[in-house]
Amino acid sequence: MIEEKKTGGKLLVKKTIDLQLPVKTAEDEIKSIELRRVKVGDILASQVGSDAANEVALVARLSGINPEDLNEVDFADWSRVQEALSYFLGKAGS
Repeated sequence: MIEEKKTGGKLLVKKTIDLQLPVKTAEDEIKSIELRRVKVGDILASQVGSDAANEVALVARLSGINPEDLNEVDFADWSRVQEALSYFLGKAGS
């Protein structure tokens, strides 16, 4: 499920993606990923290598989750994260 948080108008400020397969980390368990809106600085700071590495770096920056932990997210769940990210990036069909 993707939960959307809006301000008084129609501006979507956050999306929460509940993971079907939670990720166990050294300290905790990730059950959901909450993404905030993207800023230009987020894009610039997340340019670390390949497109996939850049995407993980961007999601890490927007969610506050360690990139190494995001690497363990099941791909079916990651596809839903990508869908939410596409919305914030203004891509068609999001």
